[in-house]
Amino acid sequence: MKLEAFGDLTPAERELCAGVGTGEIVMIDDGPRPGPEAGPDRQIGADLLRALILDRVEDCPVHDKGVRVAGARITGRLDLQGCRIARDVLLAHCHFDAAPVLRSARLDSLFLNDSALPGLRADRLQADGGVVLDGVRADGDVELRGARLGGSLVCSGAQLRAEESGVALAADRMQAEGNVFLDGADTVGEVRLAGARLGGDLSCEGARLRAAKNGWVLSANRLSAKGALFWRDVEEIEGALVLIEAEVGAVCDDRASWPKRGDLMLDRFRYGAIVGTGAPLDADARIDWLDRQDPACVGQDFWPQPWEQCAKVLREMG
Repeated sequence: MKLEAFGDLTPAERELCAGVGTGEIVMIDDGPRPGPEAGPDRQIGADLLRALILDRVEDCPVHDKGVRVAGARITGRLDLQGCRIARDVLLAHCHFDAAPVLRSARLDSLFLNDSALPGLRADRLQADGGVVLDGVRADGDVELRGARLGGSLVCSGAQLRAEESGVALAADRMQAEGNVFLDGADTVGEVRLAGARLGGDLSCEGARLRAAKNGWVLSANRLSAKGALFWRDVEEIEGALVLIEAEVGAVCDDRASWPKRGDLMLDRFRYGAIVGTGAPLDADARIDWLDRQDPACVGQDFWPQPWEQCAKVLREMG
């Protein structure tokens, strides 16, 4: 197809088309992130954006670096479900009127840094690189169930709010060769990593985590992470941390970040060491940690395994 198929272009769309072949980030506006009221000077239609991402506009070739745009309002729904994209997609500092759809899509890397969106539909996404949601404001579910990433999922400083559904980030069964970063994230709703497989760390340093419906802030049942669980300097935790049957290389935590009694579930949680400056290693502190479990809250009897695991690790550490 040709550009004429999209009718009269907005000023923002003309700017995008003029710059999409350069490989540089097309800055629609370097001011504050646009809102839903942003006019034609900042509006880019999702249909045109999709055609450019898929390199289907004959008279507007895309650079090998892919579509790279910042500061736009994306009108309509960007639907890339099932698409094969041989490049990166970078849509930073943008406002999305509708939740982007990338279910079962394949691409190099996805960058949505500092964008505002009403959720993200990316179950079974395959990214040869990573997914970067730094500073994102999502007022709805971020869905990455079964995603496969060659790099990391980066949500540092993200604001993920899903009070209606109760699930802010759904990444069950996700496989990532790298890490999951939630450092400084502010979440309302459950962060779900059940059955996820990570080649690196799960880091929640400096996060603010609040439950919505079921009372869980982070559920990582059967998580496997070759790196460490970083649970330090957590600014706020209102809800349960669930690590049932999870396995990590090490735990790096501090006492001030532990959840209150009844909000910690460690049954069959396995780890190789307790590491990091300030991580409590004395028996009294770890007894306090383990005492914050209350299996009765979920209708269970006393769990001996977490006590045996902690004793084993501390003994091996000398």
